[in-house]
Amino acid sequence: MKHDILFSLVLVTFSLSAGCAEPDLDESDAAENESAADVDEVVSEAEQALTGPTVVAWTAPGGLLQSTGNLYWTANSFSEFGGYYAAVYRAGKGNAPGSELILHQESSPNPVTFGDITYALVGGSWYGYFVSNSGGVSHIKRVPLTGGAAVVLATSPAEIGGRQTLDTDGTYLYWADAAGVYKMPMGGGAVTTLAGASGVVSLGLDAANVYYAAGLQIYAVSKSGGFVAAVANATNVQNINAIFVKPGSPTELFWAEEGRIVARKPLGGTTNIVQSRNDFWRSTSVSFDGSRVLWTECTTVNNNNCTAKSKLGQGTPVSVTAGVGANFIQGDAGSYFFGNLSALYRVGY
Repeated sequence: MKHDILFSLVLVTFSLSAGCAEPDLDESDAAENESAADVDEVVSEAEQALTGPTVVAWTAPGGLLQSTGNLYWTANSFSEFGGYYAAVYRAGKGNAPGSELILHQESSPNPVTFGDITYALVGGSWYGYFVSNSGGVSHIKRVPLTGGAAVVLATSPAEIGGRQTLDTDGTYLYWADAAGVYKMPMGGGAVTTLAGASGVVSLGLDAANVYYAAGLQIYAVSKSGGFVAAVANATNVQNINAIFVKPGSPTELFWAEEGRIVARKPLGGTTNIVQSRNDFWRSTSVSFDGSRVLWTECTTVNNNNCTAKSKLGQGTPVSVTAGVGANFIQGDAGSYFFGNLSALYRVGY
């Protein structure tokens, strides 16, 4: 399989860099770009000025997070000859396929998968933190962002099955599993239950609170625990699939629903619809790059026809084809990134 071959090539070429600053990578852009616009949307010439999607890496993300200059993600694969493989990757945002670095990898004859990922500066060194699932048990692990051995920091009380359910404020790690929402010091230690909850699919933070989506609502609980409050509701009585939290005064929530709806709401304010309802589609991830709302959406049958969209202000959403199972969208002022079941992609503005 193509993924397994590339996985092996990266293993051979793997190299490390050291330092207390977040590791920098050579970010040479891939040459093959193409213009794309959604045939279902009418957009201006300026709004059509997108390049891509361009492949960043031929690995399907199990979790993805950007920094200022880099991308960090997990990926999983299976070979009938070698069993199960799971890895943590790092690459510059302009990465060409095959140049990404493997920070940590594991193999097993039994199923093992890596999921959500985040990172933080702790004690003068940068670390990545990720979810590792095997045998129905979920661990939170830490690996240096320069690569190396992974250390188990915690075993979650229940299995972690959601996407984008691990986050950090640099002091604590926060995550959700099948039974609740938790926090733990960055170096490990006691796990504190912040809220009992089931069906959590996404989680985010601001300075004071943890926000999480479950079913038809978004909830907030203080980082120190206590009362849980519902702060936003699905607009169409269909489940919320993902959220993005933009800290501020006030904090603003973005969310993606079944039935294609994408919405945003400042805390204490009014819900605004970014993408209207279409029951043949489901929105799978959402983000905000400081100017544009970003989201992925897929057909409700098998996620087998997906698009990635960006919307600037009150303008018309601009789409690119996103393959099968598109998710994990996020971006900055120059590009946005998403994964699907085949690869990790970049779209330039």
